[in-house]
Amino acid sequence: MMDPKFISNPIDAAVLVLCHKKNGENYLLLTKRSENVAHHKGQICFPGGVKDKNDPTLWDTALRETWEEIGLPKEHVSFRRELSVITTPTGFRVTPFVGSITNLHDLNPSPIEIAEVFWVPMNHLLDAKNFSLEKKIYFGITYDDPTYIYKDYKIWGATGRIMRDFLSVETGIGVDFAKG
Repeated sequence: MMDPKFISNPIDAAVLVLCHKKNGENYLLLTKRSENVAHHKGQICFPGGVKDKNDPTLWDTALRETWEEIGLPKEHVSFRRELSVITTPTGFRVTPFVGSITNLHDLNPSPIEIAEVFWVPMNHLLDAKNFSLEKKIYFGITYDDPTYIYKDYKIWGATGRIMRDFLSVETGIGVDFAKG
């Protein structure tokens, strides 16, 4: 699944899986990347990015990138947990963190990096009709890619893998599939 040139030297990155409870329902924040970014143009993802040399930890990377991408101050995010690290076929070693928004703040997405910000009800993601495992082939290796559909958005790749891990950890249910 990995491009062989990246196996020995992946780039450290972090993302933030942001949770918010509204009217008794849990929501997750996702973004659609702009067409102006270097990597993953137009894809649905969690806020995050590459570790900067000035970031003391990957948690700090996730918070800084979230601020830069969607304008959410780090003071409004509470740490919940760290999820399993994944390595992408494009050469990033991504550490996902789960955080709760303690004070819902007006978001100010960067138009250079982010085309849209939207909230997805967690129950929608746990409904089997919104989930599939799509066969993918990358560098001659066939694998199942967890894919979620929300409205006109397709959540797949690293974000789909992180989402599946998150839902499994949060619900305690193996998510292939949780409800159905």
